[in-house]
Amino acid sequence: MMRGLIFDFSRTIYDKESEKLMKGAEKMLDFLSKRYRLALISSGGGRKKRELISSIGLDKYFMAILVVEKKTRDDFLKD
Repeated sequence: MMRGLIFDFSRTIYDKESEKLMKGAEKMLDFLSKRYRLALISSGGGRKKRELISSIGLDKYFMAILVVEKKTRDDFLKD
């Protein structure tokens, strides 16, 4: 079982209305990624969402990135 921090993408670290990272998000992720294993979970968007996450450079902070159609409890329990 992975022990670390799990983040949601939209409205937590990324504002889809402005199409920008939330203020302070990257600084926070940089700080936390040096101390914890981080995972990112997001629903909807499939490959386009994964490409967006990669294009804004967030993939370097997360050891696991999960994009699903609809989030379930089991998604948060995956190794």
